[in-house]
Amino acid sequence: ADGCRIFDGAIIGRMPLATNTITVPVNESYSDLTIGPGSIIGCNCVLYTGINVGRQVLVGDMAVLREDSVVADQVVIGVQSYLQPGVQIGKRSRIQGHAELGRNTIIAEDVFIGPSNSFPDDNNFYLSRFGIEPVSEDPSVIKRLAVTGVGARILPGSIIGEGALVAAQALVSKDVPDWTVVAGVPARYVRDIPADWRKKIETM
Repeated sequence: ADGCRIFDGAIIGRMPLATNTITVPVNESYSDLTIGPGSIIGCNCVLYTGINVGRQVLVGDMAVLREDSVVADQVVIGVQSYLQPGVQIGKRSRIQGHAELGRNTIIAEDVFIGPSNSFPDDNNFYLSRFGIEPVSEDPSVIKRLAVTGVGARILPGSIIGEGALVAAQALVSKDVPDWTVVAGVPARYVRDIPADWRKKIETM
């Protein structure tokens, strides 16, 4: 749309292709790709077919957005981040550099995903990688206003509650309640978000 800037080396509308060695089927066809007004696509990005990018979205250099992903208005996607197919990101959320969002991950509005975060999507990879059993797709859900620290890892099917804070390097293996802080490997409850922090955020 109007006012977009697409920098050198970016590939827009790459068709998904696969060999017979992969474990997840790929739809090898073109579909519509849209980029909203005022968005910026960085150098050497790859945007697959079937993506919907909203208004004033910033996609950092060398990021990859796979097919069927939806990126809402004013989202920031950091350098060399990777969105697997079907990811949904809500308005104003920020995905820092080198993050990987697994297939069908859902990020709500006003979420902050820290650098080098990882969101795998298969709890059965030990067997599914060899095709012995099917891939167990179990995407994570990150609710609005949640924050994840540097290097956090969110295991498949986990729900990060509204306003929750996941500490740096934490390994989340189960749901995180709203407005709580978790830390460690595996991540455990530390405390509630201070009431004054919560009030400031909720009244922005």
